[in-house]
Amino acid sequence: MVTAVSVCLENVSVATTAVGLTSGVVSKLFFNFCDHANKRLDETAKELLEDD
Repeated sequence: MVTAVSVCLENVSVATTAVGLTSGVVSKLFFNFCDHANKRLDETAKELLEDD
């Protein structure tokens, strides 16, 4: 929303900053999610291998 308004007002630097910050936050959240999922998978695989 901020990006669309900034482009319409020809204030592209604010739009670029908003897009950069948003993509940074989304990337951080996505990588944290993947890290936690990977750790859970590692723990599950370890438990399954110990049961054998």
